[in-house]
Amino acid sequence: MIPVPSWYIFFCGLIGGAADAIPGISGGTVYFLLGIYHDLLKAIASFGPQSWPQLLRGNFTTVAWKFLLVLGFGVVCSFLTCAHAIVFLLQSPLGCQLLYALFFGLVLGSLTFCYRQLKVPNVRMLVLFLLGSIAAYFLCAPDATTQGGYVSHSLLLFDFRAFFAGILAVTAMLLPGISGSYVLTVMGMYGPLLSAILDIVHGTITMASFSLVASVGLGVLFGALVSAKLISKAFDRYHDATIAILCGFMVGSLKVVWPFETVLPVWNVETFSALCSMAFGFGLISILERLASQPQQQ
Repeated sequence: MIPVPSWYIFFCGLIGGAADAIPGISGGTVYFLLGIYHDLLKAIASFGPQSWPQLLRGNFTTVAWKFLLVLGFGVVCSFLTCAHAIVFLLQSPLGCQLLYALFFGLVLGSLTFCYRQLKVPNVRMLVLFLLGSIAAYFLCAPDATTQGGYVSHSLLLFDFRAFFAGILAVTAMLLPGISGSYVLTVMGMYGPLLSAILDIVHGTITMASFSLVASVGLGVLFGALVSAKLISKAFDRYHDATIAILCGFMVGSLKVVWPFETVLPVWNVETFSALCSMAFGFGLISILERLASQPQQQ
């Protein structure tokens, strides 16, 4: 069931977890260019209702639990390790610029990889690509780093709005080019959720933080089971069309991580540093593609 080594799946989890922690960056993009995107969708879909009778009997052979366990462990380790650093960098103008320049180059470079996934490029694929670009451009805000506040008015442990936000976030997270953390930012939950998770990790658990994390977590689980199956079917039945639309999403979302305040940046030391960071991200794609091809060749 697992076509790649565990160390590589863990490595993908580290990179994807760091990407998902930043509003505007899609972990789905990282998994897509690292070559495990389809495996991830199928692994999540294996936990559908058809497998529940076997799971209740203690039979886990029908689900890809090892794949998700290793990947999830990498994501958690990356998030807990990078959360403080990412918050610090996003608060620093130069650090935010270098970080966004790196991911801009990474996403831009991944487009060549995505294009090679098309079996039959034609005018129809170009039209779908343009539609995906336009949709992502208007759906993504130009500044997704603003953390709005969210106050739960639910008197119960279960917060329905947070549950719905979790569904939307994981659906976006599984789509290359659309950031799940950006969806949480739009709904005013990213900052409070990040703080609640860090509070729980540090042992300061409150009813509000537990309710928020638990409700979003349940929404993520439910949304992953539903959206992964739909996206997987789209790849199986409409492979090229899905690739074209997702590539469009990636291009349209590039404005979110444009590292400069203006379209044409002023030339200075900071601009040169950002361009170097962007070039590094672009060049990193070839290395990641080679790493992705080695497990498949084995």
